[in-house]
Amino acid sequence: MPNDLTRTTRARDADREATCAVLDSAFADGQLTAAEHDELTELAAVAVTLGDLEELTFDLQTEASLPVLRKEPSLDTRWIAVVIIALSLVSAIGFGIKYAASDVTIFSSPEPQLHTVDGLGAMFHAIETEYGSGLVDEM
Repeated sequence: MPNDLTRTTRARDADREATCAVLDSAFADGQLTAAEHDELTELAAVAVTLGDLEELTFDLQTEASLPVLRKEPSLDTRWIAVVIIALSLVSAIGFGIKYAASDVTIFSSPEPQLHTVDGLGAMFHAIETEYGSGLVDEM
């Protein structure tokens, strides 16, 4: 269970007492003034979460053992991971489609170039084949 402790885990009385012991030690070592010690001790007594207690002691040098909190991944880290996975999936699907369709021949011959004599001839031939004649009766 100690690995499941986060900043939002509710503090126990034992956690508050351990924090007060750290504050007492810091005061005895000269890291805190009497006014700072009194203020921080009062805040430790009413702290609700382990994160609240951690904020009171994060800048103190101490050898006392306080609960080790597990870092929660930030929302940004989660979104970056989701985006990377989604992009990888889309890329894999795209490459799969590309390689699966690479054997398919769409045009049996190159398209005629309509700005050339041969291209215009091919177009007129296609019109005559489709409609039987290239003549326009009505407009």
